[in-house]
Amino acid sequence: MRHTCPTCDEEFDTRRGLGVHHSHVHDERLSNRECANCGDEFYCEYEKKYCSETCHGEAVSYEGESNPNFQDKKEVAECSLCGTEFRILRVLEGGFVLF
Repeated sequence: MRHTCPTCDEEFDTRRGLGVHHSHVHDERLSNRECANCGDEFYCEYEKKYCSETCHGEAVSYEGESNPNFQDKKEVAECSLCGTEFRILRVLEGGFVLF
């Protein structure tokens, strides 16, 4: 199987050869990931699922049971003295706090 450079159409015997060519000749690494949210291809040395923080924020919810720290906790608490209900403190995107 031949591997074709997406920039100049030069062909290579291996994917590695194509990658070396592309990073040296075109000064850019080839994409090795596909964003799980938008489908855009991107390069990353790590096992990232999303191409940007925006896509990560759109795809991942930290509300209620989706929060990895949830573990059967309540979103509403009741005061043991007066019985008033209130929402439990949580941190929102950007560092804002919601009660």
